Amino acid sequence: MIFCTKELCSCAPGLQGAKCDTPCDLGMYGASCRQKCGKCKYGETCDRYTGMCRSGCSAGFYPPYCKQTYKVLKYVPHIVEVTYNSLKIRIPLRDVQGEGEPILYQVQYKEEEQNVWSKLSPRLIPNETELGIVTEFEIMGLFPGKVYETRVILIDKDGGSYQDDVPKNKARTKCTDPVRGDYKFSARDVDQTSVLLEWSYEHEKTSLLCEIVEFELSVLSGSEHLKYLVTEKNGSKRLSNIMPDTSYRVQLVGKTVTGKKTLPVEITLHALPDAPGSVRAVNVVPLVSGRQLNVTWQPPLNSQDKSLRYKVTYQCAYLLACEGIDCARSSGVVEVSTTSAVLDHLQPHALYQIEITSLSPAGLTSWSYAINASTAHAAPRVKPSAAEHPILAVANTSVSVNWKPPEDCSALNGYIYGYSYSLVENSTADVMRQGTVPENSQSVNFSGLTPSHCYEVYVSVVTSAGTGLSDLLIIPFCTTSTAPDAVQSLNVYKRGRRMVGLRWSPPVNTYGDIESFIITYSKDGSGYKKKLITEPTYCGAWIDLYCYTVSGLSPGKKYHFEVQARNKEVSIDGEPTAVEAVTLEGASTPPVNLRIINATENSMLVEWGMPDNINGQLRSFIIIVEQIDTQVNSNECCDDIPLQDYRVSSEEPSYQYEITGLSAARTYSVAVSAKTVSLGEESRIIGHTYPPKAILPQNALTVVNTESGSYSPDVVTLQIHAADRINGVNRTYILLYLTRDSSTQQPLEDNDLATLLQSRFNENYHLISEYTQEEVENQSVVTFHLKEMGFVSTEIQFQKYALILIQEYMGNRSMDIFITEETEV
Repeated sequence: MIFCTKELCSCAPGLQGAKCDTPCDLGMYGASCRQKCGKCKYGETCDRYTGMCRSGCSAGFYPPYCKQTYKVLKYVPHIVEVTYNSLKIRIPLRDVQGEGEPILYQVQYKEEEQNVWSKLSPRLIPNETELGIVTEFEIMGLFPGKVYETRVILIDKDGGSYQDDVPKNKARTKCTDPVRGDYKFSARDVDQTSVLLEWSYEHEKTSLLCEIVEFELSVLSGSEHLKYLVTEKNGSKRLSNIMPDTSYRVQLVGKTVTGKKTLPVEITLHALPDAPGSVRAVNVVPLVSGRQLNVTWQPPLNSQDKSLRYKVTYQCAYLLACEGIDCARSSGVVEVSTTSAVLDHLQPHALYQIEITSLSPAGLTSWSYAINASTAHAAPRVKPSAAEHPILAVANTSVSVNWKPPEDCSALNGYIYGYSYSLVENSTADVMRQGTVPENSQSVNFSGLTPSHCYEVYVSVVTSAGTGLSDLLIIPFCTTSTAPDAVQSLNVYKRGRRMVGLRWSPPVNTYGDIESFIITYSKDGSGYKKKLITEPTYCGAWIDLYCYTVSGLSPGKKYHFEVQARNKEVSIDGEPTAVEAVTLEGASTPPVNLRIINATENSMLVEWGMPDNINGQLRSFIIIVEQIDTQVNSNECCDDIPLQDYRVSSEEPSYQYEITGLSAARTYSVAVSAKTVSLGEESRIIGHTYPPKAILPQNALTVVNTESGSYSPDVVTLQIHAADRINGVNRTYILLYLTRDSSTQQPLEDNDLATLLQSRFNENYHLISEYTQEEVENQSVVTFHLKEMGFVSTEIQFQKYALILIQEYMGNRSMDIFITEETEV
């Protein structure tokens, strides 16, 4: 369809071409497609008939044609006031451009170097002005000394707004220029020609001081003045080509955001002087320990009038006797101020590379003097290695052992020459054999050993420096067993008409545990031998000896006996030991170790051991007891004690018998004899019964008033009543004064008496006197003065006394004690 006017003809909207039958190209619309589409969303084309964007507009463009942006301000907001933390802007809402009906405005701001805008809450545009006024707004919470950009966005009633290319303004908040900055300015790594300068600066965003954004570095020395501009806040700069042994002043000046400079921070440094030359005439001497080298040298030629130090560096190159081992870990550095140094803790018998460097007061030299030197050899600190089978062969009297060279040759400390060995017996630790073998021999044989014994072979390395006695390979072994030695001390300890009792001690060397004893016997002249095998049985009476009774013999005949030991290791009988006996019963030797093991007032318990030789069939022991007192009245002597026949049924180490019916405090002779077919020799001992229990009468001690009737608490009269006399018994009476005052405590030498007093008294005691039985019987009343005995008035206010009776007979005694009631005076 074609529309024509007087001036021109055009196609209908959406069509184009000569015949108006072609749709509009993309991006065009309207009559004859002469109009361009607006900024449709997602880059889509508009409606070719109407030009409307059906999917909406791109951000910031006003619908429906999207050709104009939403309304924006024509002019930037004016900065009308600046503080440390805020900006006040004036917004010209009158001058706008674009389409739409804005109802809100939004203030946005950001730091100049940032990309994201901070957005404040939108505000209403006053209705009565209709964009015809100018309004002011203060942006708060800003940082001092920062450049901020500000802009204002108009928000349409449909919520849309345009935010690209919006006019913006910028301003810096206020800050105070610092006078001098804190830069942590320092210099390090100073040498002859260079120095490393370092600084560090941090700015707190909330600080009111202006931030420093660049630095000016100045180096001054005499007329020389160099400047460098740097912007690193945490930076460093190495100054090169400075003059050796020269002083420099280095200043660091900061420049703030406002362009103002701070006062300089200055440090002073001094370049190191030229390094001295190399040392001369180096000499190295190994010390005998093998672990030290003494190094000496002469100073450099250019060291006159200079105080130098020297650094000696050393490292092990290789071990002379063990070149395949890396020894580089043995190294170190020594600094000295003299022209000599002792290198310590080295590896013996090793080659060392040594470097000596001269040190000026400020640093190292440019090159060092190098020399190689060897340490002396030293005693080896390694033992031979154990062979897989160290015992090659072992018998009852010989052994062959072997070993391998040390696996770690680093501790040989010299050239290996051979091996030293020692044979040691385990039980005594005695060295039995010792010697050496050459390095190509790693075995040794021993003979003449004791069967069934354990030994140890100690093997050590022998080198060019000696023997490693502290590092030993120990090879333990035990020889095999053999038959035991002959039994010891074989004798006949009893005999009868048809039996003989044998007793013996074990062999000195059994070479293992005893399994049995073989007893062979024959009658004299018969030519016939009979053999018995018995288990090792200890004697009933002698617990460390063996006994056996051979029975079934002929009376009155002479017999030959042999005893042999056999161990559990080999089935061979040991050497025989012989003894002879005639089957005739005789009298016994006396019992042994007769003693009294306990006594009372009326009895004694005696003990004795088996006679060494019974010489017959032991039937009983005859015990004879006789009273032998010499002080007893003849009318009272003596106790009639019948003979005792103590029957026995077995041989025991000891026997005991209690003799009863005896009198107290008496002395008796006790004889004991063994009875076989006849009475044997006797053993005799003297014993004593205990005295009767000491008993004081009920009124043993009483306090008596003086005859004058005048009573003084200082003067005390006591009456002692003696106990009934017992003949032969010694008696002692002890009189004590009991007091509450601990200062008068008197120690007693008699421990038994002191123990008795501690168990009976709460008070402390003071000895008044001791009396015999006769003294108490002859004078029972005693008077004494307490003050003369050293007591003061406060100690005699309360009076209490004790009387002790001690009865003693032949070292046996008993005691009794009587205590008076306490009296206050």
